[in-house]
Amino acid sequence: MLFGFVGLLGVWAHTEGTRSRTKVSNGEQQAKLERTKAEIACIAAEYHVLLPREKAQLIGVAYARYSTKHQDSVEDQVRVMLEDAVRTYVFIPLDQNFFDLGVRGYSRRREGLDARKACLTRKSAQVAFFIATSRLYRKMYQSVRFVEEEIVERGIRAVFVKNGIDTADAKRWKMFLHMQAMQDEAVVGMYADNIRESNISSSSGAMSSVPSLTATGANTSAPR
Repeated sequence: MLFGFVGLLGVWAHTEGTRSRTKVSNGEQQAKLERTKAEIACIAAEYHVLLPREKAQLIGVAYARYSTKHQDSVEDQVRVMLEDAVRTYVFIPLDQNFFDLGVRGYSRRREGLDARKACLTRKSAQVAFFIATSRLYRKMYQSVRFVEEEIVERGIRAVFVKNGIDTADAKRWKMFLHMQAMQDEAVVGMYADNIRESNISSSSGAMSSVPSLTATGANTSAPR
């Protein structure tokens, strides 16, 4: 009975510990979300001074995605897109800066991207800004289909700032988009292969460091 009680106590402690960590994780994520929104509001205000809405020629929408610490932050991405928008006389309202935090490119359902799609459906913007093609999807066909069906076919212009791709270049944008999206997919595949190889090497190293019973765990020779 005592062992059973201790076992139940261990399960309860593990469950409560998991719940506590989940609450902390959710709290940290919400705090990060609010900090990002506040930072974007400051950045947008800075660029709205440079280009007020009444002086703009077009209205834009921006989308940023951050999934790992090795990528530019959402704030950095938004700043670059707003800078390019001001340069081309496009005004991006604060509420049309959409983003996703900690979301992989494989994910089909993203809150920020879905909100952006709704904005495009309403035709609330004439220009859609992205920092790069890799911020859309990991698969080439998904990126190309999104740009063609969700943006260009709605009469909206798409700009990928770092890639130098602009659908206003009617003759070449599709070729450039295909090439860049194909490269993005290849890079992701290489990155995944490197991770797998690293994990295999680590596992092999760990196994080789385990002492054999014959060598160190027991002396099989007869005592002298």
